[in-house]
Amino acid sequence: MTDDRALLRDTAAAVFSAWAARGAAELPDDWDEALWLELEELGFTLVGISEEAGGSGGDLAASLDVVRAASFVGAPIPVATSALIAAWLLAEAGREIPTGVLAFLVIDKDMCPTVAADAVAFGRHARHIVVAKASAGSVLDLACVDRSVCAVEPGEDIAGEPSDRVEFPPSSLDFVSTSIPVAALQARFAIVSCAVISGLLDGALASSVTYATQRAQFGRPISRFQSVQAMLAELAGYASAARVATETAIALYASPSWELASFSAAAYAAEAAGPAAALAHQIHGAIGFTDEHPLGRLTRRLWAWRDVWGNERMWAERLGDQLMTPDTRLWDALATASGP
Repeated sequence: MTDDRALLRDTAAAVFSAWAARGAAELPDDWDEALWLELEELGFTLVGISEEAGGSGGDLAASLDVVRAASFVGAPIPVATSALIAAWLLAEAGREIPTGVLAFLVIDKDMCPTVAADAVAFGRHARHIVVAKASAGSVLDLACVDRSVCAVEPGEDIAGEPSDRVEFPPSSLDFVSTSIPVAALQARFAIVSCAVISGLLDGALASSVTYATQRAQFGRPISRFQSVQAMLAELAGYASAARVATETAIALYASPSWELASFSAAAYAAEAAGPAAALAHQIHGAIGFTDEHPLGRLTRRLWAWRDVWGNERMWAERLGDQLMTPDTRLWDALATASGP
């Protein structure tokens, strides 16, 4: 890890640790504007976007480090979707990145612009909504809409975060053509999903280890019991594998194996989210389900993120599609996708 990346990772961890130290009962589940403004001031909301494009600089690895740090504590902010998807799309298209929270939406190419869109993450808190649709040639058309002209009906996902219904005026969707491949956005979805789940798994593991070493039964910590040790080891395996899958895909960014690695990572992370959450709750007992305990903040997001942009079956199908193209040499593809 480079010194710059290590410094950014440490700084992000310190910011989010200080936020989480307030205690689960005092932290909002749906949105924390003060935290978002602090991250904006630090430049964390545009890490991974070049300075020339209006961002804070840094690469994909740096931006995913911020995402994982936010996920580690279950912070209710859209740093993953605003920076790594919406802002990235605008930067890749050479368009100006507006200030404030960015939401995004992918619509079918034949969708009528007057049709309301469901499940827009943090839609009510966004200043602009980036709308993408596939066009001829498997590239994206983009529109950037001022959210103030839209009608928003508040909703929430399983984690309690905003997931809103947005209706766009007919004149607001002024699409422009880009050269961004649809496949590039799909791979972006995959690696962001894996990074978010990886951070959540690390957070659930840390919480489980702390609880197991502090909670005593029959005069000794429950971490001394073989059954609890087995559950901790299994949970650690899920977290470690998701972390390695994320880092492997990052290392292959922009290589011919990038899409294979990102789809593979996303498939594993989505599959691991459910059983890992169950293990964490088994270790904590009933206390982990309460609003006062930080574990619930993490596992609710695990349940939500395992199929935000597709579940493990969909990612596996995309991986299979990549491997089964006529010009793919299967062994070479598998070998290069395992990392440099």
